[in-house]
Amino acid sequence: MEILYLTPEDVLATGITNQEFRTLVAGALAQHGRKKVENPPKPGIHPLPQTFLHAMPAYLEETREAGIKWVSGFFDNPKQNLPAIMGLIVLNDADTGAPTAIIDGGWITNMRTAAVTAVAAEQLAPANVRSIGIVGTGMQARYHMLMMQDMFPQLEVVKGFDIYQPGLESFAEDMKRELNINVQPVSSVSEAVQGSDIVMTCTGVLKEPIFFWDDVKPGALVLPVHGGGWEFDVMNKADVLITDSHQQVASFLDGKYNIPESSLELGEVVADLKPGRVSQEQRILNFNLGLAIHDIAIAHRVCELAREKGQGVNLPYDPGVYPVPGAKK
Repeated sequence: MEILYLTPEDVLATGITNQEFRTLVAGALAQHGRKKVENPPKPGIHPLPQTFLHAMPAYLEETREAGIKWVSGFFDNPKQNLPAIMGLIVLNDADTGAPTAIIDGGWITNMRTAAVTAVAAEQLAPANVRSIGIVGTGMQARYHMLMMQDMFPQLEVVKGFDIYQPGLESFAEDMKRELNINVQPVSSVSEAVQGSDIVMTCTGVLKEPIFFWDDVKPGALVLPVHGGGWEFDVMNKADVLITDSHQQVASFLDGKYNIPESSLELGEVVADLKPGRVSQEQRILNFNLGLAIHDIAIAHRVCELAREKGQGVNLPYDPGVYPVPGAKK
């Protein structure tokens, strides 16, 4: 037996496209909506304050894909020239359980996070999106704009805010040069949120609320990349609350707040089982905390592309080399 090992360079060299990311994420969400997946809430450990190491197993029944992602978030890492997000994805054969691949998961994590937001925006955004407000203009903001650059042809402006002014200015310059997107730096969180058709919050972990529902205009779609930073009762204020997984969001809330019974799961909308937006005046809040089904579906496609191109290293694997106690010699 062999296990395919893919480095970050191998993953990038597969050439997987933004559209493929969105298609794979949408397909995984639809399976989730049809209750055809196993995706338990992710357990974690926290070696330092405001850090995490999460285990994320998943099985997709319709596509027979199984595996687990082991991912870390250490947000001071850039000070040591290390990525804030690092991880490995292990794929398993769904018929035998045998491990089949080990894949670097850092870039996949960043791209699939943005792809989920893009799929949600495609399903839930108001008509004729002309403005996006984005708070936090670091790496995730860049991935999000990359993933959504071709989705809203009538987009006129992205209002960006970040407490780190040089980072905001760099984001604005890079988006204009690389993606031809007009980013207007603004001076406050409220200014970024108010009047925007889509609001994305791409900040790190926040201890105090800086986002308030009264700033959200009628008809807007709000897409927090992280759950923190919003006033605590925001779930009750939205006209429509949608999560990627009620079970996972409830685990994240740890019993501190109940998800309203009228809320939906994004997969139900993607699978056309329930309507999402039914009015252009609805203010919709969509919490996507991240599902392992996305990582596993994408990792399987990345492996297919890598094998087609002869990329990666095949590692020998023999699960039967250990002696059996009491067996004849």
